Amino acid sequence: MKVAINGRFLSQPLTGVQRFAIELTKELLKIYSDIRILMPKASSRLDEANSEFNCNIIEVGCFSGVIWEQIELPIWIKKNNAFLINFGNTAPILLSRQIAVIHDISFVRYPKNYSIFFRAYYRIAIPIILRRAKYIATVSEFSKNEICGFYDVSTEKVSVIYNGVSRFFEKLKTIEKNNINTNKYILSVSSIKPQKNFKGLIEAFNKIDDNVLELILVGDISNKIYENETYKIDYNKKDRVKFVGRVSDKELKELYFNALFFVFPSFYEGFGIPPIEAQNCGLPVICSNVSSLPEVMKDSVLYCNPKDPNDIKEKIELLINDTELRNKLRNKGIENAKNFSWKKSALLLADIINKDIMNEK
Repeated sequence: MKVAINGRFLSQPLTGVQRFAIELTKELLKIYSDIRILMPKASSRLDEANSEFNCNIIEVGCFSGVIWEQIELPIWIKKNNAFLINFGNTAPILLSRQIAVIHDISFVRYPKNYSIFFRAYYRIAIPIILRRAKYIATVSEFSKNEICGFYDVSTEKVSVIYNGVSRFFEKLKTIEKNNINTNKYILSVSSIKPQKNFKGLIEAFNKIDDNVLELILVGDISNKIYENETYKIDYNKKDRVKFVGRVSDKELKELYFNALFFVFPSFYEGFGIPPIEAQNCGLPVICSNVSSLPEVMKDSVLYCNPKDPNDIKEKIELLINDTELRNKLRNKGIENAKNFSWKKSALLLADIINKDIMNEK
């Protein structure tokens, strides 16, 4: 059996897309020990990838990025008659025997968040990938409907494979605390892309009559395309709004465990991993009532209107003052997080792989 994984994600910054790819790769290797992960020789993270995936890496070609993915990767796949798994929204446009995971179409809904080159590439590549790839997957029914509706793709071609939650982010009786602020704070984890709505959260926080509570924001703050929109906000609690940037998983887990509750005010999500991670760590969650989030979170969260900072403010104040509600949401959240497992998602993907293998015989 020849099954290969497009390992381009291993050279990219860690976001929800890369988390999905890493965790499913780990689970697939438990099912198929002979799967190989293909990476460009030009990658600076080959040693790290080899260490993490027990030398299941094959170095291919001499380029990187789009050129590697569209030229050198498909040449190797065709030469070896392999089935290719693509986790990161793109795939070789010349291949048909592959599965491409398209997480959402935020690049369509929020084009200004992306560079001109990125938008042009996706505008050309995604329709071809959706048409040529033998299998398409996405991470929620919401995203499936978005993809099928916008690109006129048959719903029968698109499978839903939910994100999971790592066992690393789970409720424990005790946790090591190192240099973490133990004062009362609320937490949000995302990037500062405008659709993630840190701006609305900060505006809501600014309205709260509380001189102790802090707001800690975790995520990439380096993208010059959109970072100014978040920072150009008039608010009077700047000393208590903490942008901490990217953190390690260990640091993130400690932030989850020490927070009073978690707020996720996003306008648009294909799935939304952070609120599930927060729930798995025992955090009550306030969450947007739009896109995929009601599908994923069900009745386990306190919903807010992300377009209304006053509503976000009211829900934050409610959770600050209502201990019983926090405990109720904490318990519901822990149960909801149990619905999402990387192992379960990998088995769904394995069904597609096995179907292809049987059809090739």
